[in-house]
Amino acid sequence: MSGRAYLAGVLKDALPDWQIVSDPRAIDSVRKPGAIVLGTSKITRGPGSAILGAELVLWVLTAADRPALIEDDLDDLLKAVCDVLEPLDAFNWTEAERMVLADVYDGYKVTVTCAYKIENEGA
Repeated sequence: MSGRAYLAGVLKDALPDWQIVSDPRAIDSVRKPGAIVLGTSKITRGPGSAILGAELVLWVLTAADRPALIEDDLDDLLKAVCDVLEPLDAFNWTEAERMVLADVYDGYKVTVTCAYKIENEGA
């Protein structure tokens, strides 16, 4: 299982009311309370190593559409995501950057790094 797939499962379990998108597709709306769009941007492997390193891009998006509510909502949503990430030893992040996804959705872009073991499924 990839780091992206594992993290998507953890987020879905911990934030059951959220909209979690972990496959390559565009979203057409953000449902309340918020959404997470998760994808892998880079995978690395050391020579002869059975451990992969992955860099994941995680977007935390708000459903708020009134400017007066957006920032406070994003603060709360980001805290909820950080509370899920914090106990996961294999996943690390250091910065959340305030951005707008696809020129439409207000959110934080968080780069998450993880390490996981290569496993031969079916072997």
